[in-house]
Amino acid sequence: MMRIVCVLFAVFVVTCFFDVPKAQAIGLGLYGSAGGGNVDWSPDDHDKFRKRAQHLAYGLALDTAPDSNKLFNYNLNIGYEKFSNKNGNAWGKLDLDGVVMSHIFGFGGLITPNIRLWFGPELRASWSEGSPDHFSNYTIRVFGVGVGPALGVNFNVGERLTFVLKGGYQYLSYYGYGRGQFDHVTNTAASSHKNYYDAHEKLFYLAIEILARTSKKK
Repeated sequence: MMRIVCVLFAVFVVTCFFDVPKAQAIGLGLYGSAGGGNVDWSPDDHDKFRKRAQHLAYGLALDTAPDSNKLFNYNLNIGYEKFSNKNGNAWGKLDLDGVVMSHIFGFGGLITPNIRLWFGPELRASWSEGSPDHFSNYTIRVFGVGVGPALGVNFNVGERLTFVLKGGYQYLSYYGYGRGQFDHVTNTAASSHKNYYDAHEKLFYLAIEILARTSKKK
């Protein structure tokens, strides 16, 4: 799946090179992010339970106005994410691995010749799967969507380099299922079950991007 994401990102980048005027630099590079919150899981056949969550992600980044005084910028992240759930029920620790995509529609401008401040709404989508520590024969797969505000600061260094520091809050909803040897009613692996889930999370995160601009700063 990560290979497909990289191919789609490459196609998007090539399109940007042809569609964006040379005077308008875009930024291409890498990002890393970390965050945490609480997740309320609701199995279809049992009472809901809460788990403490952590998110770690890294991947590819794009920004359409890293060093511009233009009002609007589009910020894109596509990458790998580890979504860890700790404490709570008989599962023990649950690590979900997958792909995450973030779209931010930012509004801002230059506050100094080399610093741009922006903020706006963020839309997020993810696909994750994994097994609890105590039940390795039980696999959970979930699709997540989220929305919330984001704030970013771009630090432009030299003619080509931009460092981005950003943070945000997300309200996320996950939908999916678990299949294998686990029963929520008995909290045992005595028989094979398929359970459907919806879960809701409040997430705070911080991220860093390192971008190379496609044209020199004027």
